[in-house]
Parts: sequence; C-alpha cells; structure tokens
Amino acid sequence: MNWGVDKIASYATDPNPWGTLATRAWGPLNFIVILAILNSALANANGGVNAAARVLYAMGRIGTLPTTLAHTNRFRVPDVAIIVTMVVAVIATVIPGLLYGTTSAFAFVGTIITIPIILVYIATCISVPFYYWREQRAEFSILRHIVLPIIPVLVLLAVIYSQVVPLLIPPYPAAPISYAVPIVAAWFIIGVIIVAILSARVPEALAKSSKVYAETEEL
Repeated sequence: MNWGVDKIASYATDPNPWGTLATRAWGPLNFIVILAILNSALANANGGVNAAARVLYAMGRIGTLPTTLAHTNRFRVPDVAIIVTMVVAVIATVIPGLLYGTTSAFAFVGTIITIPIILVYIATCISVPFYYWREQRAEFSILRHIVLPIIPVLVLLAVIYSQVVPLLIPPYPAAPISYAVPIVAAWFIIGVIIVAILSARVPEALAKSSKVYAETEEL
C-alpha cells in the first residue's frame, strides 16, 4: 500500500520504510504513525523484558540458574533478573547493529531467536502423546494427541528446513547471518551440558522445572 508492487524491492533497502509510508499516506500528519510505531516498539520491548526476566527469576528460584536471579526488591520486583535481561538484550542488539547495520542485525538476532523457539514448539508437540499416555490416559485420543500434533511438527520442520539449510550451503550468506546457525548449535550444546551437570549434581532442581511458571513461592 502506497509503495507499489513494481517498486517493492526498494522497500527492503529503505532505511526507514515506515516513515516513508507515513509521509506518503499522511503527509504532515506522519508523526502520528511514528508515535504509534514507537508505542508499539516500547510495548513489545517491555513485554519481552517482562517475559525473559520472569523466566530467569523462576529458574533462579528453583536452582537451575544462580539463585541471585531470584532476588526481589522491596516492591517484590525481580530486579536482578531484569537487570541481567536488559544488559544481555542491549549487548545482543546494539553491538550487531553498530557492526553490521540495523537491518542485518535484526535478521541475525531474529534468526538466532526464532530457530530455538521453533524447536521448542516441535518438542512440545512431540511430547503431547507421551504426556497424555502416561499422565492422562483416560483422556488420551489418537486424533487429538497423535494426529493433530503431527501436523504442526511437519509444518515447523518444513520451516526449519527452508530457513536453515540455505544458510549451510555455499555460497554462504554474508556476516552476521552466516554466524546464526553455529551460534544456535553452540547454544544447544551448552544447554545439553548444563542439563547433564544439573542432572548429576542437583537433580531436585530439574525435578522442579515444571514449576518455572508457577506463581506460588512454595517450592
């Protein structure tokens, strides 16, 4: 809209496409669109920090991460978890942005985040039949708990294949996108090592992992 299909290639190269669209469509009132975008960006960032800090706090509370992350201030806010989240977020976004530009940095960080999330969704779908067969056998249904979970697994595997395989086949994409898959692989390996260590040294912490999202303080 207000760009043109024949000129869509310039949309990707425009450093501020939303600003350009706002000026074309709204003229002198383009600041309204800019304010709406800023409001959305701030809300999205706030939601992301809240979600990430909540998980860090909960993992610190059950012992799968340093217990310092479970600290709360006098307002019962997980201040340490929020600070850690903010520091990591700034480093992970500002440095790639300064080195490679905002567009490449966004694609880089987005790829690193998206691949693990998709893998988590796949693992969740795969776990459904096992959970219902072991824990809720009276409710077990072949259609709901085997057939239906298979559909998103296949769809998400197709997404992983289409997005990851091109990054592994020459000619390789330019940096920093070329670093995305190795970073995700290293992240996964480190996670497996941490789980193995916790399983051997503090198995009770892993046993409490089901309470990561629990609201109660009693563990």
